[in-house]
Amino acid sequence: MNSLTEYWHGGFNQVEGWVDNELLQPLAEVQAFQTENNVTGSVLEIGVHHGKFLLALAAMTAPGEAVVAIDLFDLQNLNVDQSGSGNKAAFLNNFSRYITDERRLEVIEGDSLTFNLAKKCAIDRDFGPFRFISVDGGHTAEHTFHDIQFAADLATSGTVISIDDYYNMHWPGVHEGTCRYMAASPTHIKPFCFAANKLFLSDFAYAGNYFAHFEKQFRERLNFKVVSMWGSQVCVFS
Repeated sequence: MNSLTEYWHGGFNQVEGWVDNELLQPLAEVQAFQTENNVTGSVLEIGVHHGKFLLALAAMTAPGEAVVAIDLFDLQNLNVDQSGSGNKAAFLNNFSRYITDERRLEVIEGDSLTFNLAKKCAIDRDFGPFRFISVDGGHTAEHTFHDIQFAADLATSGTVISIDDYYNMHWPGVHEGTCRYMAASPTHIKPFCFAANKLFLSDFAYAGNYFAHFEKQFRERLNFKVVSMWGSQVCVFS
């Protein structure tokens, strides 16, 4: 299965993980916007578990674009908050089963909190630019702050960053870490949508355009509202 829709209606329900089924349409609109605006590149996820969400991102890429998976995987002794339980064998099996076109898969095993500048630069050099980066690793405030900074450093014009569990009451560290990051220093990313348990952000040049696209596509949805977050207009809906 190679398209986002094919994966969502097939493999998605077979892969273990915690991903809201309502994410299909927001992801499809990200893909539509990026295609229309020639935003290309690889995808990366911090916190893969068995690949349920990363496989969807992989299905959005073109053959030859990289799919980068960062997770503790077998190093579960480092999983300080027990947010997920990555399994490398399960992920690789799911990837080979549901992503049949050639993609450059890179698996990086380790705690993202320990990645130094050289490691981050190497990832950017070897696999960038990135069209989509998913932040879903350690759910402590410290991990979240660091992983958003990591994603922001890799982001270029048109990159979408998603933060999982932003409003999840069981994982307050995600909200705290995000707020710390947005308030700590000037940043070149800003939010444009919250839906299906994920906060979506992009760079200053593109966030407003993503917002306009999402507002047009989703304004008739149940509980749709435009709110202000850190001075930006953001679509929220269920």
